[in-house]
Amino acid sequence: MENLNLWWLKNFMNNKKYRALLVHDHKFIIYQDQVYSKGNFSYEILKRYLNYFNDLHIFSRKQILDQSIDIKSLKSSQGNGIHFTFAPSISSPISRLKNISFVRDQLVGALKETDYLIVRLPSELGLLAISVAKRLNKPFLIELVGDPYLAVRLHGNKLGIPYAPILKKKIKTIMRESPFSIYVSKNLHDLYPTRGEYEFISNVNIGETNIDVVERRLKKKVNKKAIIGMIASIDNKYKNVKKLVELAGLLKENSINAKIEVVGDGDILYWKSIVSKERLNDYLFFVGPLKSGKAIFDWLDNVDIYVQTSLTEGLPRSVIEAMSRGCPVVSSNVGGIPELIDEEYLFDPQDTSRLYYKVVDLLENNLEREQTIIKNYEEAKKYNKKILDGKRDAFFNKFIGSKF
Repeated sequence: MENLNLWWLKNFMNNKKYRALLVHDHKFIIYQDQVYSKGNFSYEILKRYLNYFNDLHIFSRKQILDQSIDIKSLKSSQGNGIHFTFAPSISSPISRLKNISFVRDQLVGALKETDYLIVRLPSELGLLAISVAKRLNKPFLIELVGDPYLAVRLHGNKLGIPYAPILKKKIKTIMRESPFSIYVSKNLHDLYPTRGEYEFISNVNIGETNIDVVERRLKKKVNKKAIIGMIASIDNKYKNVKKLVELAGLLKENSINAKIEVVGDGDILYWKSIVSKERLNDYLFFVGPLKSGKAIFDWLDNVDIYVQTSLTEGLPRSVIEAMSRGCPVVSSNVGGIPELIDEEYLFDPQDTSRLYYKVVDLLENNLEREQTIIKNYEEAKKYNKKILDGKRDAFFNKFIGSKF
């Protein structure tokens, strides 16, 4: 039965027609005048906000579809109640100097036409939006989805190294003073605590979990050639894909009958050239992107061990999705991942040797693998859509009500 407060809120909103502005540095992809996303900001995700607002105005960045992106892997971000304004980058010193006055004016105009601000951090556009919102006395809520310090430091830009501690101090101050904050992990709250209202709500949406998935997994034997899987944007340096090359090398060196499959967008030709150079063609394969949902789940159901080699994470969707399909998981011990995975199956992201031995242990030890399958499935159930939606409804109810 619908929560009484949410019922009141929806009816109140229907009469008042409130609008929200969502600000983030996400690059939406434009193709034939349509707006797409790689999944993080699909219409299915964005329409969550329409439970609380009649209109959602998104203030972000854009890029034109190019040959490196498969249109079939994208999801539409457009739909009823969703509107877009695109801004130039202010992420580098040069672009900031060139564009900040124009972007600030854009934000002033957008915020004057809206009632509430939602900012997803890390984001340079988001930080600027908060400063404008304070000046205009607009209520705002922050969603912290990753560690800004590590995101900047590991981005690959040399300027990110000296800027990272400056940004960390700035975000600490902003989060401490934020009136309403959503964290995707407890780890992020520990790093960037707040004096205001807060809640832990993952941005993962795994739908209904199904015990049949676990039962099939427990009956399933390891593939004749075991499959080790990972989902990642392979050009993103913090995903640490080079560790998979090292892992493949150890599998080959020790004659382990296994292969690694990597699903995700990026420069596949570059990574295939490295695989060929290292003579790992039988051990490491780059599959390319798959659509979220059934295609990803079907692939995960055939994976024997899921690995995550990231240098930093918030609370990775891919790990939770793998757990929901009963996959044993071996992961780096970064961000919110230790909140999901037993310490026994964590490794330092630089320690390829421990990654290798934990993967082999799970492949060779049936009892250990079965126990991990059950534990992971039970943990993933905590991220069921209904549970997270309930927490989100209550928190947004409180946020919107704070204006009155």
